[in-house]
Amino acid sequence: MVGKTLLHYRIVSKLGAGGQGAVYEAVNTKLERTVVVKVLPPELTANEINLARFEREAKLASSLDHPNICAIHDLAFAEGVHFIVMQRVEGSDVRELVNGRPLELKTALSIAIQVCDALAAAHARGIVHRDIKANNVMVTSDGKAKVLDFGLAKLLEQDGPNITDDQRKHLTEVGKPYGTATYAAPEQAQGLPADHRADIFSTGVLLYEMLVGKWPFDGKTAVHVRYAVVNEPARRLADARPSPTPARLQEILDRAIAKDPQDRYQKITEMRDDLRAVLRQLELEDNPEYQEDVAPFAPRRLAQPGRITRSLDSVAARTRTSRKVVAIGALSLAALIVIPIIVYSVRHWPALTTSSAVALRLHGSNTIGAKLAPSLVEAFLKKQGAASIRIIAGANPDEALVSALMPGNASPIIVEINAHGSSTAFADLVNSRADIGLSSRRIESDEIQKLTSLGDMTLPASEHILGLDGIAVIVNRENSIDSLTREQVARIFSGEITDWSQVQGPRSAIKIFARDDKSGTFDSFKALVLRNAKLASSATRFEDSAALSDAVAREPGGIGFIGLPYIRDAKAVAISEGNAPPLVPNTLTVSTEDYLLSRRLYLYTPPHSQNVWVSKFVEFALSGEGQQIVAQNGFIAQNVNSQNASVAQNAPAEYKRLTTGAERLSLNFRFRRGGRELDNKAQLDLDRVVSFVADLKFTGQNILLFGFADDGMGTDLEISKERAALVAEQFKHRGITPAVVTGFGSTIPIASSASEEGREKNRRVELWLKR
Repeated sequence: MVGKTLLHYRIVSKLGAGGQGAVYEAVNTKLERTVVVKVLPPELTANEINLARFEREAKLASSLDHPNICAIHDLAFAEGVHFIVMQRVEGSDVRELVNGRPLELKTALSIAIQVCDALAAAHARGIVHRDIKANNVMVTSDGKAKVLDFGLAKLLEQDGPNITDDQRKHLTEVGKPYGTATYAAPEQAQGLPADHRADIFSTGVLLYEMLVGKWPFDGKTAVHVRYAVVNEPARRLADARPSPTPARLQEILDRAIAKDPQDRYQKITEMRDDLRAVLRQLELEDNPEYQEDVAPFAPRRLAQPGRITRSLDSVAARTRTSRKVVAIGALSLAALIVIPIIVYSVRHWPALTTSSAVALRLHGSNTIGAKLAPSLVEAFLKKQGAASIRIIAGANPDEALVSALMPGNASPIIVEINAHGSSTAFADLVNSRADIGLSSRRIESDEIQKLTSLGDMTLPASEHILGLDGIAVIVNRENSIDSLTREQVARIFSGEITDWSQVQGPRSAIKIFARDDKSGTFDSFKALVLRNAKLASSATRFEDSAALSDAVAREPGGIGFIGLPYIRDAKAVAISEGNAPPLVPNTLTVSTEDYLLSRRLYLYTPPHSQNVWVSKFVEFALSGEGQQIVAQNGFIAQNVNSQNASVAQNAPAEYKRLTTGAERLSLNFRFRRGGRELDNKAQLDLDRVVSFVADLKFTGQNILLFGFADDGMGTDLEISKERAALVAEQFKHRGITPAVVTGFGSTIPIASSASEEGREKNRRVELWLKR
């Protein structure tokens, strides 16, 4: 995105990213004014609910003309992206100002008062922010605070006459606690309706953070934090802040962050006025000659300790009631799922996930499990007629539950998704902790051996190709390097090459970023690139793909490897080996597996699973509808398409003649390792091609098959023709006789045949379509 121009806004640099999109600094070329552009990720625009939420953020914020609210200049669509243009606020956010240390007392009070002023303007218009936090409050060099991001804002009244009830529900409800865990009010933590008093709670938390340097409610995970917000009192200022504060400030905080909304300030202006009184008192104490004019401080109806105790009791009572209703299966789904998970302590999570309500357990690859698996499960459950589908974050950021109500059932079913790495897929299948293994690499020989009690995991009944991905080698966009050989990549990541100038790049130290040891992406990278070499000890390791990509995008000398959907704002370089031309990872090069670092994404299942949901889910995931979900999540689907493709200059003349005017189909047929039988992917691809040809009203006369072999067999031309003939025979069984079936030996390699992996790449059958 950096360097592009959207309408008359030239993107200069990336500032950050959040759940609603990436944020960039840009220049309005018409007015020569620096602005901020917030872009909705392209993969989300297909979802009208996300798009409506994004557009509503702009409309809500633009309706608020206040000096403490970041101004919205424009809402637009260009170059295939939807974006908001906002005021550029020069300064630091409160998180950067605090950085683990308390702010000066009057500075903290001044910022909090300005936040109250901003919220007072919003509340007066019926708008609740619902995500007040340190990252969303910018402070300029002259001390002016600006509230950002009304992405979770909600009109107290209806959103408008043209929005459906279902859309209105989804615009402000995602089936899980909303807001940021460390700032969200107890009612938000429980997924319950919230009004303007939730903003008052969050502002109290923000004030506490500025006064202490820490949050009042803490925990190792978001679940711990939300449990503390609902059930535990905040540490008192006298015990938490190193320097003393006025006693009246503790009273204000007690009231602002009371558990029960009824015990809080009922208006943000009341909190603001009390804070102003404290600040005024401090200022006058610095000028004793004016103290005689000071009126005594008298806050309005501050919550007393007894009131707070009763508030805790009322929350506990509501929780007990909710649990009772859950037991009889009559509570709404939001309460059914959110309250047991969020209000219970973390130890209840395992009990929930191992209960009889868990219909399906998907464990393994983070590449698949982070986004793709939840999306597939949600679409699959809809296909089964489910309603009230909710995705709930787990105690660990790589864990989630998907809950749904099936027709005729009062109680929900739950699908468990744990995404801790491909190796955990096979470990959990062995120990019967998973029904389906998610893997971004092929099962290894020792894993096959450990799973023999379940059957042969390499047969089509067990090994299912979900989609295709490419391991992109990414660098900073400012790096002049556009291509590397596989050997160079290996030497860089092993630490042998340490400066970009060693590979004809700028004179700059190389900084390596890599996925962690549990990652299937790392396993694939080791097999495809590092091989016998070891990753440099200086590499910074990541469990999360997006975090790795963003780190490379921020680091001028950075290099990393990542799955295609996570290239984000980094730059993917072309990769080559031997005599093969360098190829960048894109839809065609990955779908045909010509790209050197392309890989398959797998679902592994026991061949004789007794769980009926297993076969249903796999069938859906491999269907055309399921593959559309794969594509929507940034991976390469296996739905067949055709497109124009360039032909290598050194290709045989006959190959060039036959492909003139033809389009290449988005797949190659490959064979089982060490044999001449088509592999598991090819078995389904045959039927996909037949459906594609039939839909176009074409016949076999439109199909061209070209076989290829590696260069180490001596009889490569004959073998390449034999491979093409094997595929042609399978098509004939399906009623299609290809027009051309021939082979070209080893004349157009896509990898070096010096390795077994390279030879397997070169052993293929291409499909072309003559319209």
